[in-house]
Amino acid sequence: MNAAAGADQRIPALLLCLAALVAGCTDATSGDDATTPSTATTTTTAPDADSTSTTALAGDSPAPVVVVGRSNHRADGNRLLEGPAAITRSPPTVIDLPAPARWVVGVDGVDDTAWVTVASDGTVTAVAPDGVTRPSGSVDLGLDAPVVVLDQGDIAVVGSSSRSESTLPGAITVENEAGVRAWIGEPTNRYAHAVLGDDLEGGALVIEHGGARVTVTLTETVIEGTAPLLADLDGDGTDEVIVTESNADEGASLVAYRLDGSVLARSTAIGTGNRWRHQIAVAPTGIDGEMELIDVQTPHIGGIVQFHRLDEERLVTAIGVSPYRSHVLGSPNLDLALVVDADGDNTLEVVVPTQGLGSIAVLERIDGAVRLDAEIGLPAGLTSNIAARTTGSLVELAAATADGSLLIWRG
Repeated sequence: MNAAAGADQRIPALLLCLAALVAGCTDATSGDDATTPSTATTTTTAPDADSTSTTALAGDSPAPVVVVGRSNHRADGNRLLEGPAAITRSPPTVIDLPAPARWVVGVDGVDDTAWVTVASDGTVTAVAPDGVTRPSGSVDLGLDAPVVVLDQGDIAVVGSSSRSESTLPGAITVENEAGVRAWIGEPTNRYAHAVLGDDLEGGALVIEHGGARVTVTLTETVIEGTAPLLADLDGDGTDEVIVTESNADEGASLVAYRLDGSVLARSTAIGTGNRWRHQIAVAPTGIDGEMELIDVQTPHIGGIVQFHRLDEERLVTAIGVSPYRSHVLGSPNLDLALVVDADGDNTLEVVVPTQGLGSIAVLERIDGAVRLDAEIGLPAGLTSNIAARTTGSLVELAAATADGSLLIWRG
C-alpha cells in the first residue's frame, strides 16, 4: 500500500520519533438494481482481558498515552469536523518543507507543535503554530497511518496498527464515547483487487461493546479498507458500524451493521468486480438535515461523490457528482476527503481533491444537485491527505504538495 515508497508488502509500524518533536465509473449512481447480501457468520465472546484502547510506548512509563493528532481526524473514524473552516475565504499560509510530505497530521493541545508531516522516506518535520519548522527524526510507518501521541510530556509519531488489536496490516481500531470499539480483522487474500497496494483485505468485522465481542466472519466478501466508521445512521441514539464489502462478481457495496452484528442496511453493489467505494463520512447533509452516508465511488475511475440515505433496509443513493478523487491507487492514505463547514456559512460541505489532484473542491449538497462552491488551485500536485486541527471554535486545514509546500488555511 505504500505507493510513494514503492513498498510491496506491509511492514510493522515502529514506535519512533520519541521526544524529538518536543526538542525542537462516471454516472451519479451505479445503475445496478440488485443488492447481493454477503454470507457471514456472527459469534459473540468476551473481550480479551488485555484489550485496551491505549498503548504504552516501549521503554517508557506504562501510563496510557494520549492521542493529540490523527490523520482521520476522529476516534470514531467519521471524517466529519465541527466548527467553521476558511478554505474558501482566505489564501493559505505556505510553509516550505524539506521534502514533499506523504502525510500531514494536525496536532491539538500542544503549545509548540501545530502540525506534523511525514515524507515518503519517513522523515518527520514538526511545524509550530507560527510556521517555524524543525526536523524531528524519522519513522517507518510501512502501511500504517500516522498517529501523534503525547506520553509523559513527550510527543511521538506511531503507526496506527500499533494501537489496534487487528492483524490486518495498517488497521485502525475506532471507538466512540459510548465505549463501542470496532476493527477489521482476519486478513485474507481471496479477493485480488489490491486497491490499497497489497493482496490482503479484511475477512471479518469485530465489534466490542457492553462487555461482549461480536465477530462477523465473512465468507463471500471481504472488507476493503483499514477501519470501520462509527455513526448513528438511523437516529436511534446508537452508532452503527459501517464498512465497504467487496467481491469479484459485484464489486463494492456499503454495509451498515448493528452492534449485534446484524445488517441494518446495505447499498447497491457497483455490479462489476475490481470497483471500489471509499466511505468518507456520515453527516446531516440532507436537504432537511437528514443523515447521509457520503462515499466516493470508483475514486480512480471518474470518482463519483455520492450521498446515500437510509431507506428501510437499503442505503439509497440520493445524488452524486463527478469527477473527484479521494484516494490514490495503491496508497494506504485514505484521508484525502472530509466534511466540514468549509466557508463559514453554517452549511456542511465535502472537501475533496479534483481527479487530477491539482486542486481541492468544495461541494455543497443542495436541492436536486451538488453545487461546486469553490475550487482551490494548488501550486503543485497534492501529495498528502487533507489534515485538520481545531483552534478555539475554528478548524484549520492543511495539505502538502509535490513542490515541498505545506499549505495551511487558517480560520
